[in-house]
Amino acid sequence: MSEYEKLKLLHTSDWHLGATLCGRRRLDEAEAFVRWLLQLLEKEQINIVIIAGDVFDSVMPGNAAQEIYYRFLAEASALPDCRHIVVIGGNHDSPSLLEAPAALLERLNVYVTGEASEHLTDEVIELCNRSGRVEMLVGAVPYLRDRDLRSSAEGEAFADKEQNLLNGLVNHYSIIGCELEKRRLDSGTPVVVTGHLFAAGASGNNDEGVRDLYVGGLAAFPGNAFPAFADYVALGHLHAAQKVGGSDYIRYSGSPVPVGFNECKRQKYVNVVEFESGSCKIIPHEVPVFRELCTVSGNMAEIEAGLTELRLKNSHAWVSVEYTGDELIAGLRDKVNAMCEDAPFEVLRIRNSVAQTFHDFACQNYEDPAELNPNEVFERFLELRAIPDEQRNMLREAYSEILYEYHNAGSDGELKS
Repeated sequence: MSEYEKLKLLHTSDWHLGATLCGRRRLDEAEAFVRWLLQLLEKEQINIVIIAGDVFDSVMPGNAAQEIYYRFLAEASALPDCRHIVVIGGNHDSPSLLEAPAALLERLNVYVTGEASEHLTDEVIELCNRSGRVEMLVGAVPYLRDRDLRSSAEGEAFADKEQNLLNGLVNHYSIIGCELEKRRLDSGTPVVVTGHLFAAGASGNNDEGVRDLYVGGLAAFPGNAFPAFADYVALGHLHAAQKVGGSDYIRYSGSPVPVGFNECKRQKYVNVVEFESGSCKIIPHEVPVFRELCTVSGNMAEIEAGLTELRLKNSHAWVSVEYTGDELIAGLRDKVNAMCEDAPFEVLRIRNSVAQTFHDFACQNYEDPAELNPNEVFERFLELRAIPDEQRNMLREAYSEILYEYHNAGSDGELKS
C-alpha cells in the first residue's frame, strides 16, 4: 500500500439558499453559516469540500442567494489548504445554472456536475495534488432525473416504471464504479462517491422541504449498490445527518440549518473525513444555531405556558403554534396573537389540528394548503369525500400516474415544484 499524505475532506449538502419560511427570507442565516463554514475550513485545514446537492432552494434562485454561493466558492478556494471543491446538483437545483460557469470555476479547482453527463465516465473526477499526482478519485454523481434513467414505453405499468427507475440508478452507479476502479492507481488512493437520493436504510424523509424524488415514492436505493471499494459515500437530499443502514462510510451530512419547524430540535452537522494510508476517520462537526425555530403545542393552557416561557427567556425565535386540545376553539389566531403582544419572538404559523375538514383548515387559515405536498392534498380529499377504503388504492395509483405525466411534461425537462 502506498503512503499518501493525510487528506481532509468536508462533506455538506442541502444549503437551500434562497429558501423562505412562512414568507420570511433566510439569507441572514445562510450568510452566518457560510462565514462559520469558512472559519472551520481554515481551522481544520480542509483540503477538499463536497457539496452534495440542493445548493439552492429553487431552479431560479435570486441574485442574493447566488452571491452567497459564488462568494463562498471564491473565498474557500483561496484558503491555503483548500485545494478542491466538488459540487453536484440536487433535485431543487437548475443543472444549467450550476454548470454555466463550470469552465471558469475549474480555474479555481471547483468542479461542478449539475446533471447526468452524456458520457457517464465524465462524472469521475481526478483530484491532483500540487505535484500533479492523483490524490483522490471522486465519482461526482448528481441527482439523476427520470429522463437520465429510463426510456418510457407506451402502456407501461406504473410498477414497471418504478422498477426501471431503480434499475437505471443501479446501472448508473455500476458504470461509475467500474470507471473508478479502472483509474485507481493502487489501493491507497482514496475513492469518494456522491449522490443525491434516498438510500435504503435511511430515515427522516418527512422533513419539510424534502420532495419525493420519483413519483410513487421510489427512492430506496440499496446501499450495497454503491461501489464496495469506496472509502466514503457523500449523500444529499435528506435533512437529518445519519449513517445509512448502519454503514459507517455511507452518510448524509444533512442540511446545515433547519429548513422547517419539524427540524427545529435536530442538531445540524457537517462531516469532516480524514484519509491517511488507506484508512478514513469520520468526525461530525456541530453547526451552531443561527436562528432559533420553536414549536409550541398543546391545549390553550399549554400554549399560553409555552409562549410565556419564551417571553421570560427573551427568546427571539420564530415560532409555530399548534393547538391539539379536544375543545373546539373559535378565534384561535386572535387568542394566540393576544398572548404574543409585544413579545420578542414572532409567531409565523398557527395550526389547529382538530379542525373538522380540509375546507375548514383552508378557510380559517389554520393550515395553508400551499404547505402540503400533492399527496397530502389528495389524502385530505379522500377523507373529505369519505371514499370507501376499497376504492382508495385504485385512485391513489391513478393519481400517481397523473402526477408522473405532469412532472415530466415540461419542455426543459425540469421537475416542477
